[in-house]
Amino acid sequence: MGNFKMQGGAQRLGYDPGDTSGGFVPYVTQFGGSGGSSTNTGQVTCASAVAATQIVAANPSRIALHLSNLQNGKIWISNTSASTTASSTGYVLLANAAVDLHTQSAVYGLASSGTTADLSYLEEVQ
Repeated sequence: MGNFKMQGGAQRLGYDPGDTSGGFVPYVTQFGGSGGSSTNTGQVTCASAVAATQIVAANPSRIALHLSNLQNGKIWISNTSASTTASSTGYVLLANAAVDLHTQSAVYGLASSGTTADLSYLEEVQ
């Protein structure tokens, strides 16, 4: 999975007691905490094509990256490359789930086969 690090900014990841689906839905109660001076936000549509969609470019000023899957399908994410992100190599971000990543690398996403999925991001930068 490359250089992803799950530490620091996410103060709590766990079960959302308000979720009625019966599944484990990660949520974040506090983002950041490392003193970033600004944020960048956006939405990206990930496709299930041969190559994954770039969610964000590499950013040496990035402190943390928060990703939220806005769809009912899975999105596989990775920071290796668009051509090598796959369901067998990426981290699966379940439907309506969120995750914090601490990486300055580019991040790519690939939706479930035959679908597209919208993903929002919030990037904390120095």
